[in-house]
Amino acid sequence: MKTFLAALLACVSLVASTSTFAKESEESEKAMMMQLKKMDTNGDGMVSKDEYMKYHEARYDAMKKTKDGMVDMNEMKKMTRMYMRNMEGEASK
Repeated sequence: MKTFLAALLACVSLVASTSTFAKESEESEKAMMMQLKKMDTNGDGMVSKDEYMKYHEARYDAMKKTKDGMVDMNEMKKMTRMYMRNMEGEASK
């Protein structure tokens, strides 16, 4: 469980650092709102800890794992880049 939480925190940190350097734009704001809407499974306009964790667990589960069930940093970076491109693409529609 500690390993999962450490990997989850690393993923969140990677996304946060990527967002810090990303250019502020209408598309990125739309992408963020779309992400929050996906997390908000009960549609109350807020994201609970449970909703947040389930959303990110699903993203973690989708990543390629090593033989020992771990996600390496290259895979995490690759998935984060792909995820950001997808979110920005959806936001520009």
